[in-house]
Amino acid sequence: EVDAFETVFNNDFDENLLKSSSSNAPAEAQVTRFLLGDDRLNSHDNLDIQIQTSNVYVIEDTDFGDIWACLPDGRDRDLMTDGCLRMLSVRDPDSEPTGFIFDGTGKTAYYIIQHGLQDPALNDPASNPTPGEVGFTDDLIKITGWKVP
Repeated sequence: EVDAFETVFNNDFDENLLKSSSSNAPAEAQVTRFLLGDDRLNSHDNLDIQIQTSNVYVIEDTDFGDIWACLPDGRDRDLMTDGCLRMLSVRDPDSEPTGFIFDGTGKTAYYIIQHGLQDPALNDPASNPTPGEVGFTDDLIKITGWKVP
């Protein structure tokens, strides 16, 4: 058990940053690679875990940014994901995903997209005013209907 916030209150950042709460010995962390990137999945920027399934959703910060759903590690010889599939892609080359998070039920996710300059035909100032520079907008998209055990 690690109490890393101990130093926030006593300002002793160098000595107490990672002290075990049961002793004064430094805490030990085990680091393992969960996901090995490749030519398609190579710019991991953000992630969220759907607690009910233990699936990890990896958000990429690339042109046509993707969200990948990765299975948890199963009963095999390594500690890595047992596979990922691309489940969502941005099709606007001037946009990128900047966030993805599940609510506590795991049945609803929120997806944030940051847009560059949009085609004026797509702008709807009545329902989505864009103060400042005309045509620039960000969107928060609610995705419902996720299946959970």
